[in-house]
Amino acid sequence: MTENTRVTKCPKCGGTEIGEGKQSGYSVMVPVGRFSLRGSDITYRICTRCGYIIEGYVKNPDKFKKKIIIGRGEERMDLRYPVGQFKHNGDLTPSLIEGWIKEIEGAPALLRKAVRDLQDNQLNTPYRPDGWTVRQVVHHLADSHMNAYVRFKLALTEDNPTIKPYREEKWAELYDSRLPIEVSLVLLEALHARWVTLLRSLSAADLEKTFIHPDSGEVKVGFNIGIYAWHSCHHIAHITSLRNRLDW
Repeated sequence: MTENTRVTKCPKCGGTEIGEGKQSGYSVMVPVGRFSLRGSDITYRICTRCGYIIEGYVKNPDKFKKKIIIGRGEERMDLRYPVGQFKHNGDLTPSLIEGWIKEIEGAPALLRKAVRDLQDNQLNTPYRPDGWTVRQVVHHLADSHMNAYVRFKLALTEDNPTIKPYREEKWAELYDSRLPIEVSLVLLEALHARWVTLLRSLSAADLEKTFIHPDSGEVKVGFNIGIYAWHSCHHIAHITSLRNRLDW
Protein backbone atom coordinates (compact mmCIF):
# COMPACT_ATOMS: atom_id res chain seq x y z
CA MET A 1 0.00 0.00 0.00
CA THR A 2 1.44 3.40 -0.99
CA GLU A 3 1.02 6.74 0.72
CA ASN A 4 -1.17 7.94 -2.17
CA THR A 5 -3.73 5.15 -1.72
CA ARG A 6 -4.07 5.31 2.05
CA VAL A 7 -7.28 6.63 3.58
CA THR A 8 -6.55 9.87 5.45
CA LYS A 9 -9.97 10.52 7.01
CA CYS A 10 -12.05 8.32 9.29
CA PRO A 11 -15.32 7.37 7.53
CA LYS A 12 -17.07 7.05 10.88
CA CYS A 13 -16.26 10.26 12.78
CA GLY A 14 -14.33 12.33 10.24
CA GLY A 15 -11.16 12.35 12.31
CA THR A 16 -7.93 12.93 10.43
CA GLU A 17 -5.38 11.72 12.98
CA ILE A 18 -4.69 8.15 11.91
CA GLY A 19 -2.44 5.80 13.84
CA GLU A 20 -1.13 2.35 13.01
CA GLY A 21 -1.13 -0.82 15.06
CA LYS A 22 -0.56 -4.52 14.69
CA GLN A 23 -1.76 -7.64 16.45
CA SER A 24 0.70 -9.11 18.91
CA GLY A 25 1.68 -12.67 19.67
CA TYR A 26 0.76 -15.34 17.13
CA SER A 27 -2.21 -13.54 15.53
CA VAL A 28 -1.40 -13.67 11.83
CA MET A 29 -3.31 -13.96 8.58
CA VAL A 30 -2.94 -17.29 6.76
CA PRO A 31 -4.04 -18.28 3.23
CA VAL A 32 -7.45 -19.95 2.93
CA GLY A 33 -7.20 -23.55 1.75
CA ARG A 34 -3.41 -23.72 2.17
CA PHE A 35 -1.48 -24.70 5.26
CA SER A 36 1.00 -22.14 6.53
CA LEU A 37 2.92 -22.00 9.77
CA ARG A 38 3.99 -18.39 9.50
CA GLY A 39 1.27 -16.55 7.61
CA SER A 40 1.70 -12.79 7.55
CA ASP A 41 1.53 -10.03 10.15
CA ILE A 42 -1.43 -7.66 9.83
CA THR A 43 -1.09 -3.89 10.13
CA TYR A 44 -4.15 -1.80 10.93
CA ARG A 45 -4.79 1.93 10.44
CA ILE A 46 -6.89 3.27 13.28
CA CYS A 47 -8.70 6.54 13.94
CA THR A 48 -7.16 7.94 17.11
CA ARG A 49 -10.31 9.92 17.86
CA CYS A 50 -12.95 7.15 17.90
CA GLY A 51 -10.87 3.97 17.67
CA TYR A 52 -12.47 2.83 14.42
CA ILE A 53 -10.30 0.42 12.39
CA ILE A 54 -10.23 2.06 8.98
CA GLU A 55 -8.31 -0.56 7.03
CA GLY A 56 -5.96 -3.47 7.45
CA TYR A 57 -3.34 -5.01 5.23
CA VAL A 58 -0.91 -7.91 5.39
CA LYS A 59 2.83 -7.38 5.45
CA ASN A 60 3.63 -10.19 3.01
CA PRO A 61 0.92 -10.38 0.32
CA ASP A 62 2.98 -12.84 -1.77
CA LYS A 63 2.06 -15.57 0.72
CA PHE A 64 -1.52 -15.42 -0.58
CA LYS A 65 -0.73 -16.02 -4.25
CA LYS A 66 -2.13 -19.28 -5.52
CA LYS A 67 0.50 -21.89 -6.36
CA ILE A 68 -0.59 -23.53 -9.59
CA ILE A 69 0.43 -26.01 -12.22
CA ILE A 70 -1.14 -25.79 -15.66
CA GLY A 71 -1.98 -29.16 -17.17
CA ARG A 72 -4.73 -30.56 -19.33
CA GLY A 73 -6.49 -27.26 -19.29
CA GLU A 74 -6.89 -27.34 -15.50
CA GLU A 75 -5.50 -25.12 -12.77
CA ARG A 76 -4.39 -26.86 -9.63
CA MET A 77 -2.06 -26.54 -6.65
CA ASP A 78 1.49 -27.85 -6.96
CA LEU A 79 0.95 -30.94 -4.83
CA ARG A 80 4.68 -31.45 -4.32
CA TYR A 81 5.25 -28.01 -2.82
CA PRO A 82 1.97 -26.77 -1.32
CA VAL A 83 3.81 -24.05 0.64
CA GLY A 84 6.44 -23.39 -2.01
CA GLN A 85 10.15 -24.15 -1.81
CA PHE A 86 12.46 -22.75 0.83
CA LYS A 87 14.03 -19.43 -0.12
CA HIS A 88 15.96 -16.96 1.98
CA ASN A 89 18.48 -14.43 0.69
CA GLY A 90 18.56 -11.84 3.48
CA ASP A 91 20.37 -11.49 6.78
CA LEU A 92 19.91 -14.09 9.51
CA THR A 93 18.61 -11.72 12.18
CA PRO A 94 17.92 -12.85 15.76
CA SER A 95 14.17 -12.35 15.28
CA LEU A 96 14.19 -14.43 12.10
CA ILE A 97 16.12 -17.24 13.79
CA GLU A 98 13.74 -17.19 16.75
CA GLY A 99 10.76 -17.33 14.40
CA TRP A 100 12.21 -20.41 12.70
CA ILE A 101 12.89 -22.04 16.07
CA LYS A 102 9.28 -21.43 17.10
CA GLU A 103 8.14 -23.18 13.94
CA ILE A 104 10.31 -26.20 14.75
CA GLU A 105 9.02 -26.10 18.32
CA GLY A 106 5.38 -26.08 17.22
CA ALA A 107 5.67 -28.62 14.42
CA PRO A 108 4.99 -31.83 16.43
CA ALA A 109 1.69 -30.45 17.74
CA LEU A 110 0.68 -29.28 14.27
CA LEU A 111 1.55 -32.67 12.80
CA ARG A 112 -0.49 -34.42 15.47
CA LYS A 113 -3.41 -32.14 14.68
CA ALA A 114 -3.00 -32.77 10.93
CA VAL A 115 -3.39 -36.56 11.34
CA ARG A 116 -6.05 -36.49 14.05
CA ASP A 117 -8.81 -39.11 13.60
CA LEU A 118 -7.37 -40.51 10.36
CA GLN A 119 -8.12 -44.20 9.84
CA ASP A 120 -5.69 -46.77 8.42
CA ASN A 121 -7.09 -46.53 4.91
CA GLN A 122 -6.57 -42.76 5.01
CA LEU A 123 -3.07 -43.08 6.47
CA ASN A 124 -2.23 -45.43 3.62
CA THR A 125 -3.38 -42.92 0.98
CA PRO A 126 -0.65 -41.20 -1.06
CA TYR A 127 -0.72 -37.42 -0.62
CA ARG A 128 -0.29 -37.13 -4.41
CA PRO A 129 -0.03 -39.55 -7.36
CA ASP A 130 3.23 -41.52 -7.04
CA GLY A 131 3.91 -39.82 -3.71
CA TRP A 132 4.36 -41.16 -0.20
CA THR A 133 1.39 -42.18 1.88
CA VAL A 134 0.39 -40.08 4.87
CA ARG A 135 1.91 -42.77 7.09
CA GLN A 136 5.23 -42.59 5.22
CA VAL A 137 5.24 -38.80 5.46
CA VAL A 138 4.91 -38.95 9.24
CA HIS A 139 7.68 -41.54 9.57
CA HIS A 140 9.85 -39.59 7.11
CA LEU A 141 9.66 -36.51 9.33
CA ALA A 142 11.07 -38.58 12.18
CA ASP A 143 13.81 -40.03 9.94
CA SER A 144 14.74 -36.63 8.52
CA HIS A 145 14.74 -34.72 11.76
CA MET A 146 16.83 -37.33 13.56
CA ASN A 147 19.42 -36.88 10.81
CA ALA A 148 19.11 -33.10 11.05
CA TYR A 149 19.63 -33.11 14.82
CA VAL A 150 22.85 -35.09 14.41
CA ARG A 151 24.05 -32.74 11.64
CA PHE A 152 23.60 -29.73 13.91
CA LYS A 153 25.60 -31.43 16.65
CA LEU A 154 28.36 -32.39 14.25
CA ALA A 155 28.60 -28.82 12.93
CA LEU A 156 28.72 -27.42 16.47
CA THR A 157 31.41 -29.77 17.73
CA GLU A 158 33.65 -30.33 14.69
CA ASP A 159 35.41 -28.09 12.18
CA ASN A 160 33.22 -27.87 9.08
CA PRO A 161 32.49 -31.64 8.97
CA THR A 162 31.22 -33.43 5.89
CA ILE A 163 27.92 -35.06 6.79
CA LYS A 164 26.60 -38.31 5.35
CA PRO A 165 23.37 -38.04 3.35
CA TYR A 166 20.79 -40.81 3.50
CA ARG A 167 18.52 -42.32 0.86
CA GLU A 168 15.20 -40.99 2.12
CA GLU A 169 13.19 -42.80 -0.56
CA LYS A 170 14.79 -46.11 0.49
CA TRP A 171 14.25 -45.41 4.19
CA ALA A 172 10.57 -44.74 3.50
CA GLU A 173 10.25 -48.27 2.09
CA LEU A 174 11.74 -50.02 5.13
CA TYR A 175 9.42 -52.08 7.29
CA ASP A 176 9.36 -49.67 10.23
CA SER A 177 7.59 -47.13 8.03
CA ARG A 178 4.52 -49.37 8.28
CA LEU A 179 4.29 -48.90 12.04
CA PRO A 180 1.43 -46.97 13.70
CA ILE A 181 2.18 -43.27 13.34
CA GLU A 182 1.99 -42.72 17.11
CA VAL A 183 5.50 -44.15 17.34
CA SER A 184 6.91 -41.32 15.24
CA LEU A 185 4.61 -38.66 16.70
CA VAL A 186 5.98 -39.39 20.18
CA LEU A 187 9.54 -39.59 18.83
CA LEU A 188 9.20 -36.17 17.18
CA GLU A 189 7.80 -34.60 20.35
CA ALA A 190 10.83 -35.76 22.34
CA LEU A 191 13.33 -35.00 19.58
CA HIS A 192 12.04 -31.48 18.95
CA ALA A 193 12.09 -30.72 22.70
CA ARG A 194 15.83 -31.46 22.79
CA TRP A 195 16.45 -29.85 19.39
CA VAL A 196 14.77 -26.58 20.33
CA THR A 197 16.67 -26.47 23.62
CA LEU A 198 19.91 -26.84 21.68
CA LEU A 199 18.97 -24.23 19.07
CA ARG A 200 17.99 -21.62 21.68
CA SER A 201 21.39 -22.03 23.35
CA LEU A 202 23.35 -21.06 20.23
CA SER A 203 25.51 -17.95 20.13
CA ALA A 204 25.98 -15.71 17.11
CA ALA A 205 29.29 -17.49 16.49
CA ASP A 206 27.56 -20.88 16.63
CA LEU A 207 25.07 -19.80 13.97
CA GLU A 208 27.99 -19.05 11.62
CA LYS A 209 29.44 -22.55 11.96
CA THR A 210 29.11 -24.80 8.94
CA PHE A 211 28.99 -28.33 7.65
CA ILE A 212 29.51 -29.74 4.16
CA HIS A 213 26.65 -31.53 2.43
CA PRO A 214 28.06 -33.63 -0.45
CA ASP A 215 25.22 -32.53 -2.74
CA SER A 216 24.52 -28.92 -1.74
CA GLY A 217 27.91 -27.78 -0.45
CA GLU A 218 28.63 -25.66 2.63
CA VAL A 219 25.63 -24.96 4.87
CA LYS A 220 25.56 -22.53 7.81
CA VAL A 221 23.95 -23.64 11.05
CA GLY A 222 21.71 -20.56 11.11
CA PHE A 223 20.50 -21.14 7.55
CA ASN A 224 19.88 -24.81 8.31
CA ILE A 225 17.43 -23.82 11.05
CA GLY A 226 15.32 -22.17 8.37
CA ILE A 227 15.50 -25.21 6.12
CA TYR A 228 14.03 -27.45 8.81
CA ALA A 229 11.39 -24.94 9.86
CA TRP A 230 10.30 -25.03 6.22
CA HIS A 231 10.67 -28.81 6.04
CA SER A 232 8.18 -29.28 8.87
CA CYS A 233 5.67 -26.96 7.23
CA HIS A 234 6.25 -28.59 3.84
CA HIS A 235 5.34 -32.11 4.93
CA ILE A 236 2.54 -31.15 7.30
CA ALA A 237 1.01 -29.30 4.36
CA HIS A 238 1.16 -32.49 2.28
CA ILE A 239 -1.24 -34.00 4.79
CA THR A 240 -3.50 -31.00 5.36
CA SER A 241 -3.82 -30.25 1.65
CA LEU A 242 -4.80 -33.89 1.02
CA ARG A 243 -7.44 -33.65 3.75
CA ASN A 244 -8.76 -30.45 2.23
CA ARG A 245 -8.98 -31.95 -1.25
CA LEU A 246 -10.71 -35.13 -0.10
CA ASP A 247 -12.84 -33.39 2.53
CA TRP A 248 -11.58 -35.62 5.35
